[in-house]
Amino acid sequence: MKRVMIMSAVFLMAATLFAGNRREGQSGELAAYLQLTAAQQTAWENARADFRSAAEPLFQRWTQLGRDTEAALKSNSADACAIGNLMIASHAVSDQIKAQNEALEQKLQSLLTADQKTKYEAFQAAQPRMLERRKISNE
Repeated sequence: MKRVMIMSAVFLMAATLFAGNRREGQSGELAAYLQLTAAQQTAWENARADFRSAAEPLFQRWTQLGRDTEAALKSNSADACAIGNLMIASHAVSDQIKAQNEALEQKLQSLLTADQKTKYEAFQAAQPRMLERRKISNE
């Protein structure tokens, strides 16, 4: 039962992070929808590239912590303290990724005009979140 709860916690953290990792394939569509200028598009892509380069090592570390947690759970002599420490470390990396994502959002929004911000907020509100999609598909 403990293993199920821990794995559920890991899954929920993963879902939260990946929901925050914005729709890579929709960049062109979003730029067209927002009617970004060429300069805005360049700045937008540069901001996203900066985010990817800063967040990639964090995602790799977070993934490795997840693998280590899973391995610890599967071992016959699972140490609850070790597993707890792995979960705490994973959560700390998750917080760092979220901070990077929030900085990206602020940078992206600073590039937009007032009208574009309104459209961007409407676009974001219309996007289903990963957990909501999963919940709907399970019903």
